[in-house]
Amino acid sequence: MVRVRSLYSDHASAASNEIAVVVGGGCSSAPGTPTGLVYSVNGSTVTLAWNAAPGAVISYVVVAGYSPGAADAANVDTGSSYTTLVATGVGSGTYYVRMHARNACGVSGPSNEIAVVVP
Repeated sequence: MVRVRSLYSDHASAASNEIAVVVGGGCSSAPGTPTGLVYSVNGSTVTLAWNAAPGAVISYVVVAGYSPGAADAANVDTGSSYTTLVATGVGSGTYYVRMHARNACGVSGPSNEIAVVVP
């Protein structure tokens, strides 16, 4: 439990409310990088699939851009450790997509980047 006080030249303030601080959240590093990202398109529905990242994974983050390496179309945590994602209502165009794995210690490097073409 932690409390904070402000120090002045002649006195200290009252203590703040008490909070719990957890150190060493149970992991030692970010997960490894997911691999083998592939996609399929059916109309405006895009299905992404990839190989699980090594290490403890809480969720995956999908990053997409309108040009290679960009993140201007999407940067969304899936909230899941599942290795598939179905997106419906995707607009026509070409999207450059990659996945990251996430845990309490951080986010992995990007998977292979794929160009997803939606007619």
